[in-house]
Amino acid sequence: MLDEGDALLVPLAGLERLGAADAVLRAALAAALVARQLETEARLGSLLLCTVEARLLEFLGAAARRWGQPHAAGQLVSAPFTHADIALLIGSTRETVTLLLGKLKRAGLISFDRRRVVIRDGAHLAARAASA
Repeated sequence: MLDEGDALLVPLAGLERLGAADAVLRAALAAALVARQLETEARLGSLLLCTVEARLLEFLGAAARRWGQPHAAGQLVSAPFTHADIALLIGSTRETVTLLLGKLKRAGLISFDRRRVVIRDGAHLAARAASA
């Protein structure tokens, strides 16, 4: 996928025992579950109610916040997303993502450096996302 991760398998009975004895652990698990639920609801709402362009703009903003690095032209999204990857993540097609990225590039909001997206004007990108 996009990020490497580690998995820890914990027997349910042991987790239940720990949770019963540790209020901080219970709160942390509940917070993680609620955060995941809210993320899922926001994603479903976006897929149902937002245009593909709005979803792409939101994705670019989120990618810049998560993987952004300073760049001479703005902020480089260091994660190596293909147009097909982005399309899959925002619920679109590769062709549509390619067309929309080209439109954003012509508008001067993004550029590309070694097959990575560079956010040239993050404020304008965010404003466009809010109005799309």
